[in-house]
Amino acid sequence: MPAVIRWNPWRELEQLNREWNERAERMADNGGTRTYRLPIDAYDTDDAIVIMASVPGVDPENININLEDDVLTIEGEFAHVAPEKGHALIRERAGEGRFHRSVRLNVPVDVDKVEAVFSNGILTLTLPKAPEAKPLTIPVKKAQK
Repeated sequence: MPAVIRWNPWRELEQLNREWNERAERMADNGGTRTYRLPIDAYDTDDAIVIMASVPGVDPENININLEDDVLTIEGEFAHVAPEKGHALIRERAGEGRFHRSVRLNVPVDVDKVEAVFSNGILTLTLPKAPEAKPLTIPVKKAQK
């Protein structure tokens, strides 16, 4: 028998509020200049933390990456690309403005081996874990008789 769930008229408004707050968090208006919260994917492997971000149309030379006090910061700017003629009918892409994202790393990384690669609009950061952060396997020896 299906369960009966009491209808809560505020549930839908709460969901809309959550969605609005998520969108507002992604984009802030700073005195006429938009700053977008850069969406990322982060993966933890045995040897490294890998972070990927989509930044299509951005020149890799205009992307700043900083690692300080275990906080990784990626920032840059989307260039304004205006159509040659006509008026915009739909503008859904982050067309112009700055982007920024900071992430606190939960493991120490080997800063001398950090690598950033930009290919086809995808920025991939590979942050190798420091030796002390890698798992240590301790073999068990048989006692001598």
